[in-house]
Amino acid sequence: RIFRLSNMDEIRVQPERFERPLRFHLASWWDAEQARFEGALFSEIAVLRVSPRGAKRLAALLPRGADAMRSVSGNGWATVKMAIENSDHGARELLGLGAEVEVISPASLRERVHMLAAGIAALNASHS
Repeated sequence: RIFRLSNMDEIRVQPERFERPLRFHLASWWDAEQARFEGALFSEIAVLRVSPRGAKRLAALLPRGADAMRSVSGNGWATVKMAIENSDHGARELLGLGAEVEVISPASLRERVHMLAAGIAALNASHS
């Protein structure tokens, strides 16, 4: 089990002991556990079209964006797949790319990006 240290109020040393398995390697275990956690957390796949500028920004902003961009070659717009947590979370991550990204699927993500962008446009419309 994994425990978050910041959630602990008190630590007491217990008399019981344990033996670490001989072939246990903490770094390897941690890498596998992190991959398992992220796989469960980011369980949806978004299909995106990104401009060259958007590709650079996506790779710089998100580790998952950098992973998605590894398969891209060429200088034009690219279609990539990126893991997202859900449509709301994914939309909020992608809004920072502005018109440098287009959501192909899922439809729920595309609709959420549209709704958030429309809200931003309405809020910032001229008040002449």
